[in-house]
Amino acid sequence: MPVARSTPRLLSLVFVASVVFCCCLIFLGEFADRQRGGRKKSDDSENRRIVAFSLMKQIEIESEEFNCDGEFLIGEKPKEHTENQIWTNLKGTNVFIYSVYHDRRLYPYEYLRIIAMIKGTRNSTLFCQILSQDGQYFITRTRATKIWSKSWNQNDTHTYYNPFLISCYIPFGVTPISVSFSLKPCEKAPIDFKISPEDTLPSKDLPHIFTICVKPLNFNKDISLKLLQWIVINQILGATKMNLYVENLPKKTLKILQSFQKSQNGITLLKHDNLDSSFYLDETTNIWQKRRNEIITYNDCLYRNIHTSHFIIPVDIDEIIVPRHVTTWAELLHESLSESKDNFASYTVRNAYYLRQFNVKKRLKEKIVFFRNVVRSDFSGERESGKSFVSTKNALTVFNHYALKTLRPGIGRIKFLKKELVQMNHYKDNCDTVILPECAKYLSSPVRVVDNVILKYKKVFYREYAKALMFLNQTMSLS
Repeated sequence: MPVARSTPRLLSLVFVASVVFCCCLIFLGEFADRQRGGRKKSDDSENRRIVAFSLMKQIEIESEEFNCDGEFLIGEKPKEHTENQIWTNLKGTNVFIYSVYHDRRLYPYEYLRIIAMIKGTRNSTLFCQILSQDGQYFITRTRATKIWSKSWNQNDTHTYYNPFLISCYIPFGVTPISVSFSLKPCEKAPIDFKISPEDTLPSKDLPHIFTICVKPLNFNKDISLKLLQWIVINQILGATKMNLYVENLPKKTLKILQSFQKSQNGITLLKHDNLDSSFYLDETTNIWQKRRNEIITYNDCLYRNIHTSHFIIPVDIDEIIVPRHVTTWAELLHESLSESKDNFASYTVRNAYYLRQFNVKKRLKEKIVFFRNVVRSDFSGERESGKSFVSTKNALTVFNHYALKTLRPGIGRIKFLKKELVQMNHYKDNCDTVILPECAKYLSSPVRVVDNVILKYKKVFYREYAKALMFLNQTMSLS
């Protein structure tokens, strides 16, 4: 029979040592405070003690290992699954794996993070069978975190494929090269998921500060110029990487994006397929399954970049985050966060609609939509339609507006940046009250604000846009 070890001896020792060390530091800090005539007991020290203990307790709970004592079924060599972003059903379960990543953000505690869909509700416990570099298998129990809020479509009785983050604790000293999943800890699974070597190497100096994450693009019309303009303005603002998930695009649009990807300018195209096309035949299930699919790609984007970016920014191609007093996102966050000691998983920017109907008589000669439309609505409420800089060191799961869960205890989930410092310009032809009920108040509101803050980028935009067009003309003529 497999023997479960809820806490390995080394983990127990590290747990005790960490808590003792933390408490010693807190005691010395409190002693120094008293020597200086400060408070007898520091509220901040007490909070740090609680957070340190909570994190270690969380890791202890998640670290259940199994020793099969020779009962592990080796069998035939399992089939290796090498590509992320390809749906794989685990035999005998309602679990569908999308991608697997190595997470070292809590080092020396390490995890495998699996982005997955579960049809309906979770009805079984999975076990991770981790193959190490030296050929040994280590088995741990998985923990599943639903990436969805109970408040969303709560009265809907349809059975959906629901997004989950499945986590596997990696025992100390183990370098994983692949992982398989089984309903029984000591029964070998038929498919191994390869762990890419680059996923095992954390970056001390993150090369990419900001990575934009774009949900699956699904367009029948050519959006080449609109997309190119949006890419250029975001690169000026500070985007150094863009992960664009592609579902359906015209040949011309796709070819242009592929040209930019080959030029190594930070654009990565990721093919995304829907898990079950039958959900898209009904209008209601279409919308809500589509939302769930988008969440999969946002979390895949997060985990692709946990070791290479400071922030990911989940935005649509009609949204632009614009600082008001500085010119780049890096300057904005330096200005906004330099005086704050708070630690958050997402720094959220409030939304303002720049609807076409607000701008019918304005700047008709201007061809670039975000320079032509300069009349906006009032700002949305703080928790309505905003987008965020999501911290890759602090977020466990994310959706299109901000982090859903934090990586560790003691981390704040959302900090709203002041609208006097930054805004999200949302350029829409119209505001559909069926999809976005909050649109009704903006369409009926008399508030119309002339806000041309984005025009400060006009000169540099046209210079960079000309370079991009020249590059495309040369590339397309050679192909």
